[in-house]
Amino acid sequence: MKTIQQSNHWIDEVATRVAEWQTKQNISHLHVDDMKTPSGRVHTGALRGVVLHDLTAKTLNRKFESMVTSTYVFNDMDPMDGLPGYLPTEKFEKYMGVPLYLIPAPSLEESGVDFSLASEAEKKRYSDTKSFAEFYALDFIDAFRTLGCTQKIIWSHELYESGKMDSTIKIALDSTKKIKTIYKEVADYKLPSNWFPFQVTCPQCGKVGTTITTDWDGKEVTFECQQNKVTWAVGCGYKGSISPFGGTGKLLWKVDWPGHWAALGVTVEGAGKDHTSAGGSRDMANVICKEVFNIEAPFDIPYEWILIRGAKMSSSKGIGTSAREFVQLFPPTIGRFLFASKEYSQVIDFDPTSLSIPDLFDEYDQAARIFWEKEKGDKRLGRAFEISQIDQIPEEHFLPRFRDLALWMQHPEINLQDKFSEISGSPLSQLEKEELEIRRTFAEKWVKYYAPEDYQLKPKNELPPEASQLTVEQTTFLQEALDLIESKSWQATDLQQELFEVAKRGIGTRKAFQAIYLAFIGKKSGPRAAWFLLSIDPELRSRRIRELQNLDVSPSAETTLDADNLISSEVKQQFPGIFFATVKISGVYIQKEIPELQELTKKILRSLTVSSTSEIAALEPIQAYRSLFKATGTDFHSKRPSPEALLRRVVQGKDLYQINTAVDAYNLAVLETGVGLGGFDAKKISGKVRLRFSRQGEPMKLLSDSKPTLTRENQLVYADKEKAITIDLNYRDIDETKITTSTSDIQLFADGAPNLEEKVIIEALQKGAEYIHKFCGGTIGTVAVNK
Repeated sequence: MKTIQQSNHWIDEVATRVAEWQTKQNISHLHVDDMKTPSGRVHTGALRGVVLHDLTAKTLNRKFESMVTSTYVFNDMDPMDGLPGYLPTEKFEKYMGVPLYLIPAPSLEESGVDFSLASEAEKKRYSDTKSFAEFYALDFIDAFRTLGCTQKIIWSHELYESGKMDSTIKIALDSTKKIKTIYKEVADYKLPSNWFPFQVTCPQCGKVGTTITTDWDGKEVTFECQQNKVTWAVGCGYKGSISPFGGTGKLLWKVDWPGHWAALGVTVEGAGKDHTSAGGSRDMANVICKEVFNIEAPFDIPYEWILIRGAKMSSSKGIGTSAREFVQLFPPTIGRFLFASKEYSQVIDFDPTSLSIPDLFDEYDQAARIFWEKEKGDKRLGRAFEISQIDQIPEEHFLPRFRDLALWMQHPEINLQDKFSEISGSPLSQLEKEELEIRRTFAEKWVKYYAPEDYQLKPKNELPPEASQLTVEQTTFLQEALDLIESKSWQATDLQQELFEVAKRGIGTRKAFQAIYLAFIGKKSGPRAAWFLLSIDPELRSRRIRELQNLDVSPSAETTLDADNLISSEVKQQFPGIFFATVKISGVYIQKEIPELQELTKKILRSLTVSSTSEIAALEPIQAYRSLFKATGTDFHSKRPSPEALLRRVVQGKDLYQINTAVDAYNLAVLETGVGLGGFDAKKISGKVRLRFSRQGEPMKLLSDSKPTLTRENQLVYADKEKAITIDLNYRDIDETKITTSTSDIQLFADGAPNLEEKVIIEALQKGAEYIHKFCGGTIGTVAVNK
């Protein structure tokens, strides 16, 4: 193979550009920084920025022998502006608007962090944290320290309290008029006349998210803690004046960011591409640096994110998408290599439920061989191996292939050390034996939680559905085989021969051995039968025979009829044949927006077949919903069924509302099918949801409304055991159960109606759930049809 090296590794090119920029700007000392608000569990995507900045600082240090300061700032003075779904609302809702460093830390049990693998000492470290911010920051710090990132930690509240931000605050307040001009010129955003770039932490209620500064006299600011300033927190109404220095408040975000750069002397700081759009926060910060703080804006490295896909990746039962859980997927150097081997402007699309992890190990192993000059190839890959090492670079040694290990370790007849010694051509060294055991640990985790079905060869604790294919004769053979095993202590080779003899005397070897694998792993082939059977727990072997003898061979359905009566008798009586379908998507990770979803939305909008309001009205689901509205006294001209309203926006040339990646995703299914779908935060729903008629005067605080709406009698509503959650099917929803970026579990509903095909409604619901899964991850549950 010819050696390919078209250019330097991307990190070396970044370091060279930084060094050239440093010389041009006459900067004597480089300071590389990154920052994050610790508002809860930190998602894997944030690791990319940490590793990028760590690689940048270390490469600059080594390449140009310059002392580089490397820091990571936690913006812990930011307010709590959203309540993560895993936290108890009754305990933490009162802290909405309070700076994160002033909120008490959650208990381990309520934190949403998986401590199942943590030592007692580690648990104590978390139990001893002094604040909400420190707790979740520590969780993230532990994750990126695992990947070898060594930045010095800086706490924003300490910067403010120490007075290091005082001069920056004064400059910003003195330059309020100039900053307002910058907002207008850069972002075309006109600020109110009484706007100031500072928020006081209210000395009466302790909230910072609810205050506005109304004046500045050079020494003190006057402020108000407003009750209705934001929708997510309520101020106390207090008014007063206070010095803005010494930690009494903080600069507003778009001024705070360059303010930190000015106070700390930051010269290099990249950010995700979402910050670098024209007129965005980065453009704003750059101009404020030059025109307000009189400093050069830091060197920017706009980077792409890492997208985590796969239902199991978001499941609370497996290993999720938090940074902590992600770094447990592979050895630290492999995790670091994932980021080092991909150019920073390239999206990393990673799905542990595919072959992404074995492929990553293969790429790492190839990089090692190129670095050790045992294989020719792209030397940029070898450089990625070099910068992925956390301690010293290991000497050349044999690396057992991960995907082979993942399969062979499930074959009890295979001695792994002997097998890999045979492949390497010599007995494994101590270093190679240690490498084998490390990889085996991670292979077991991958097989247990993520591996595709082809790699699942361990006996299943639950009876595989494929066991329903077994005949009575095959079940009888299994009973004979297990009786044989129990008859004495066997050597595997002797048992293997005896199983062949029993099979040949009966149903034949092919059907006999298929029976073993179908019964225990749901496949028609697997590890050598005798070794496999002897490796299975005796209790499981006995239980499996009992399960097979009681087996109901009818196949399980993908949908179920709910045993509960979830449609009221009054509704059924007026609308015979009415039904609805529902499914739960658990363990989602929701963002405000992502480019991939926006691109798919554009594609679907271009492909829509309806082009006029009359064509929309003619759609079968729309006609069915209109009939329901009319029969219950709702004017469908003023209150359109939700899919009709959405489609009308499109044909009228209006932009679609952008809510978040979950709502926007299932709305695509609404556009494509015309079926009404409604999604809700499952944790905010009390008990099961029923379709019933409303009662006169039920109060409902609908989305975006400041005052409750009172129902009239006989509107169709979905309701849990405490309250109605929608009005006129899915026309409007209440604010309490809305899906937000803090939602972790979604209950998705599809509106059926008399004369609508059940299949059509189920397909629309499944499409909505699949779109949510595509862009938010999560585990899709069983579809339930209620009628």
